[in-house]
Amino acid sequence: AYCSISHAGFMVLALACGATGTVAFYMGTYLPATLLGFLLLVVLRTQGVGDELKDLAGLSKRSPLLAFALAVAFASMAGLPLTAGFMGKLLVFMAAVSKAHYGVVALAVVGAAAGFYYYFRPILAAYSPVEGESTKLQVSPVARLTIAVLIVGVVAVGVYPKLLQSVLK
Repeated sequence: AYCSISHAGFMVLALACGATGTVAFYMGTYLPATLLGFLLLVVLRTQGVGDELKDLAGLSKRSPLLAFALAVAFASMAGLPLTAGFMGKLLVFMAAVSKAHYGVVALAVVGAAAGFYYYFRPILAAYSPVEGESTKLQVSPVARLTIAVLIVGVVAVGVYPKLLQSVLK
């Protein structure tokens, strides 16, 4: 829920700057990361894994694919470079700076930095060691393919944003 509020704030900032194209781009950058995040929750739930941080502990041992996908999704939502989320946030910041909204940009940067804490906790949990045996998780071929496509989309737009910009024109 807090994630949605944060992203809505970035979109409102872009709207306040009159950058409607930036809002569309921002939504397009967060769509694959959000879909990936929810797909991971569904896959984990079907395997009997809960959605609390403690339940994610050792995920990298149980399913390296799911742990990596979680890292990509949350890194993008946090706005880490080379992900689609970074490009979305960057364009919003650029739109706000172009309108000389420096105070709001400073607040948005602080908010984005604070978001890193929340986004990286699940990643750290997924890659944390656990004691004892851990059961391997099974991921269906359709889920694997969907996860792969979404990961490629998140990284491709992060590295080459013109892919998404050309679709939105």
